[in-house]
Amino acid sequence: MSNEKSFSLFEKETIPVASSPKFKRPRAPFYMESWCPWIRVHAQPVFYLYDPRISQSPSPKIGSSLSTKIRKKLGQAGFYHSFLVRSIWSQAWKKIVSYSENPELPNIDSEYENTEIEEVKKDFLILGDEGDAITFANFLYDEAKGSILMISSKSRKELENESKETLNDSVEFYTGLYLGKFDDGFVFLNKEKKKILKIDAKSFVIYPGFRDSFPIFENNDLPGIIGSSLAIKLLVNKGLLKEIKKVTVLIGNDERGYEVANEISKYKDTTIVDVKNNVKEIKAFGYPKIEGIIVDLPSGIEKINTDLLVSAVSFIPNIEPALQLGGNIVYSSNLNTITVHTKNGEIVGNNNMYFLGQASGTPKNLVKEEAEIAAKLASGKSLSTTESSKLAEIQKEKNLIDPNEVIVKERPVFILTSNTKGMKFVCPCQDVTLEDLIKAFDMGFSNLEEIKRFTALGTGTCQGRICRIAALHALSYFRNVPIGSIGNFRQRAPLVPVEIEYLR
Repeated sequence: MSNEKSFSLFEKETIPVASSPKFKRPRAPFYMESWCPWIRVHAQPVFYLYDPRISQSPSPKIGSSLSTKIRKKLGQAGFYHSFLVRSIWSQAWKKIVSYSENPELPNIDSEYENTEIEEVKKDFLILGDEGDAITFANFLYDEAKGSILMISSKSRKELENESKETLNDSVEFYTGLYLGKFDDGFVFLNKEKKKILKIDAKSFVIYPGFRDSFPIFENNDLPGIIGSSLAIKLLVNKGLLKEIKKVTVLIGNDERGYEVANEISKYKDTTIVDVKNNVKEIKAFGYPKIEGIIVDLPSGIEKINTDLLVSAVSFIPNIEPALQLGGNIVYSSNLNTITVHTKNGEIVGNNNMYFLGQASGTPKNLVKEEAEIAAKLASGKSLSTTESSKLAEIQKEKNLIDPNEVIVKERPVFILTSNTKGMKFVCPCQDVTLEDLIKAFDMGFSNLEEIKRFTALGTGTCQGRICRIAALHALSYFRNVPIGSIGNFRQRAPLVPVEIEYLR
């Protein structure tokens, strides 16, 4: 489902929900991104077989335990291996679950059927999902003689507003989704042309930008808890969710959180909760969507009623495109989280592939200078002594640290709980809780790849974008181990969920 189609669903009073795969709890996607598209909107309340307001431990729907036992016995007896059963079971199961009042993922035909493949050759390819990419592209055009193509998941206008610069008209620009690096080129889905773009480029530059971290607290999967980027799109840019009267914004250690809260306050009655220093615990309550939060402060327990909870607690870099190219993780003390290891802008181990901007650890005040020097490097020109010194200074200011030397001693700002028990989801795609994560580690699954295979962490449509960084920080903090010792799991293409036949 495209973003524009999804936005239109919010014009009425609606509850966005998706089906929780394990617990059948009401669920809303934390992000509305191309890589997390499963969304269903119910205009009427949905009936569930438990009420979180009175249940201390919400359980799966009635009968699910018996159903699971029956299916397990049938499987052991070879029931599912029968040709007849294999042929009809999928349809029969769809019919069975249709009797449930729980929301299921919608079966929507691809809007990109019969998409054509267009092969493109360029000297420079820029993946620009933040405004600083505009600055770099303009510098690159001044330095290089070759052809330049920029593709972004955002519109040109959005990027220009962010950067406060106008993109040079000689730089070709498309809005599209980056699917990843394949054997025969960089592959994008071009929304404007409805084509797959297979691009052969000599140099690839990534300005990935940031996304909201997923806050971890009790009942953090309830519909009505969303990230700040989605909140800005719905409340500010689109003027939707008119029935929402009260908004609560959680902010942390990033100035962007204050900017988000200030922007939302122009449109809604807004309460700001600063979780950075004084919040011990947060618990969301409500049914079938959030009705408020209970905040444990040093001064006592405070109950805040709200129609919408917006998380602007912290922002994490979009490192997946660089990871898929073979980049390694490194810790940036500037970002207080992991990013991709770069040297002088290049992804370590990859020639002519650059990972730039604040997401790489570059301080905000040095981003423009980095763009200017990196544009000269990418164009193949030699740097002056002054430029080389400046580049070395920028590299030092990134404060990149070997993750094997980093143990998270202070509770991460997005972990809004002091204990690991309860319905505190780390991976909402696959219903993996903080308790599941810690138990898996204590059972001997000591690295993230093993934990992924044991718990299904990171195997949903987002491919770990929501849970990867949260899991690393949580394990390091609660088990006092270096982030590097926990490792990482593989990042595969396509980087956005698309139908298999679509890639053909």
